[in-house]
Amino acid sequence: MIRNLSTLILTTTLCLVSTGVLGAPASSQKNKKKSAATYGPLQAPQRPSSQLDDVRRRQDEALLKGQKEKEIREEMQALQMILGNKLRKDGKNELLLRRAFLFYKLGRARLLTNKNPQVNKAQYFTEANKAVADLIRYHKNKEIVLTKAQQALLLFIRGSIAQELGHEKDYISDFSLSIKLDPNLPQSSSMALILGETYFDKDKYKEAIAWYQKLKNQYDSHQRSIADFKTGWSWLLLKKFDYAQFYFLRVANQNKAQSFRDEAVRALAYIIAQNKSEKWIVNFSRTALKDESLRLIFLTTVIQNIHTQDKTKVPYLLFSEVYRHTKEPGAKIKILGMLISYEKREVPTLGQKKAFEYLEGLVQKNPQLPWKTWMTDGLDLEPDIRGYVQILSDYYVGKIPTKLKLEKPQIVDLLNREIVFYIQYLMTPLTKKPMLNLWLDLIHREQNPQMAMQAIQVIGQLQPPAADALRRAR
Repeated sequence: MIRNLSTLILTTTLCLVSTGVLGAPASSQKNKKKSAATYGPLQAPQRPSSQLDDVRRRQDEALLKGQKEKEIREEMQALQMILGNKLRKDGKNELLLRRAFLFYKLGRARLLTNKNPQVNKAQYFTEANKAVADLIRYHKNKEIVLTKAQQALLLFIRGSIAQELGHEKDYISDFSLSIKLDPNLPQSSSMALILGETYFDKDKYKEAIAWYQKLKNQYDSHQRSIADFKTGWSWLLLKKFDYAQFYFLRVANQNKAQSFRDEAVRALAYIIAQNKSEKWIVNFSRTALKDESLRLIFLTTVIQNIHTQDKTKVPYLLFSEVYRHTKEPGAKIKILGMLISYEKREVPTLGQKKAFEYLEGLVQKNPQLPWKTWMTDGLDLEPDIRGYVQILSDYYVGKIPTKLKLEKPQIVDLLNREIVFYIQYLMTPLTKKPMLNLWLDLIHREQNPQMAMQAIQVIGQLQPPAADALRRAR
C-alpha cells in the first residue's frame, strides 16, 4: 500500500466517484473525453416520498395499543351499559365522546385486519360517523357542553375518517381546527405532520413548512426527523439553500433518530457541491457533521456531484479525506474500484498506474478477505482491469503513445503484475484463453525465466486446468 496518500494524490490524475455504500455507478468510457458534452447541470437528489402511511401507522399503534376488535367491543358494551343507566346525569358528554372514539377505534381495527383492497371503507365507520354527528348535534342544541379539548378530539375523529375515505378538503379543515382548539391534544403532533405531508405532496411548500414546524416542541425523535427533513426539502425546492442546509444538518446530527440521516447528508451534499471550495467542504464536514460514517457519505456524494458537473475535474483533496478515514477494506475496495473505472483512458496514464497499485496493495495486505467475490459480484471490476491490461499491452508493442514516464522494464513489470492480478481474481471462462495467451506472448517476447516460473505456478493452480497454457509456460 502506498504510504503517503495525500502527497501521492496531488501528483496523480485520479478521478473518483463512489458506488454502493459510497454513491452511484461509474459512467461509460464515452463520457471520459473532455468536450462540451462532459459538462452539465448538477443532478438534484431524488424528491422524497410521502410519509403519510408511516405517520398513520404510528398513529394506529398509539391509538390501538395492541387492542384487538374483540377487546374494543367488550369495552364498548360496558360503556353502553353505563350510558343506558337513565339515573346517570353527570359526565354524559365525556361518555358520549368516549363512545364515538371507541367506534372510530373499532372501525380502524376492523379495517386493518381486512385484506381485501376492494372493500368499501365507509362501512367500517358508519357507527363512528353517526356517533360524531349525534355529538355535534347535542352540542349545537346545548343538550351537552363540550370543552375545547373534547371538541378537538371530536374533530380529530371526524377528520381521520375523512382522511381514510380520501376527503382531503374535509380532513384538512378538521385537523387544522382541532389543533387550533387544543394544540396539546395527544393526537395533535400526528395531525400536524399529516397536514405538512399533505401540503408537501401538493407542492405547497410554504404551507407545508408552517405545519411541519408548528408543533416542533411536541414531536418525538422520529416525528422531528420527518418534520425537519421535509422542511429542509421544502426550502430546497423553494431554492432557499441556506435554510435547507440548516434543517438537513439538524437531521444529520439527530443521534436518537436514524431515519433520513443518510438522505439528509446527500441532499446537503447537493447544496454544498455547487459553489464551495474543496478545502471549505473538508473543514465543513469535520466541524458540522458529528457522525464519521455520515461524513464519508457526505464527502463521497459531494465528489459524485462535482464529477457530474464537470467530468474533467478531480477533487483530489476530498478523495484524500475519504480514503484516509475509510477503515474497512471492503469499503476501501469500493473506492479503488471506482478509481480504476474512472481512470479509463485511451492511453496509459499515471492515474491508472497508481489506482492499480492501491488496489494491488490493499489485496496483498488483507489476503484473508474474499476479494474475488467483492470484485466480481460487488464491483464488476473485470472489464475495467481487462481494458487497462489491453491498453498497457498495446503500448508495450508500440501501437499507442503513453503519458507514463517509465522505461520498458517498468512497463513489462506493471503489465505482468496486472495480468497476474486479473487471472487470480477476475478472469472469466470467456477471457481465460485470450488473457493466458497475452501473458505467454509477453513472457516469450521478454525471454524472462522468472516470469515463466511465475506463470507455471499461477496457471497450475487454475480450476479447471489450462493444460495447453501450462505446457507453453514450461
